[in-house]
Amino acid sequence: MQTTPIAPTWVVLPLAMLALIVCAGHLIALREAPPGAIPANRRRIRTITGWVIMFTVPLTAYAFGIVTPADPGMFLLSWMAVTGLLLIIIVLAGIDLLETHRLHRADRRKIRRELAEARQRALIRSARAGDHPRDGGHG
Repeated sequence: MQTTPIAPTWVVLPLAMLALIVCAGHLIALREAPPGAIPANRRRIRTITGWVIMFTVPLTAYAFGIVTPADPGMFLLSWMAVTGLLLIIIVLAGIDLLETHRLHRADRRKIRRELAEARQRALIRSARAGDHPRDGGHG
């Protein structure tokens, strides 16, 4: 039975610290973003995802760099927890994807509606000015 962790602790822990700093920076940037810069639903989803990642990173560092296969109970428990949290992160990413798609469709509908209204106003102005669209606008 292997009595050393999967990866060297001196490699895993600094990388985990760096990942935590980046994730914390992302959460701070989300919180500090001006109102309206990020849609509320997207901000909530990404904040929840960030907090789940903040919990996942140290647990993953533990699973890779501290616990050993020689302790099968803790090894299995840590990897099951990591796997479960990664699954939660993937589900949250899918929810974020669906929300992004929903926002994109709403923006497209709004732009199409504005374009149709602009065309309608242009036709009305053209008709009032006596231009005829069939002859290219020349009287």
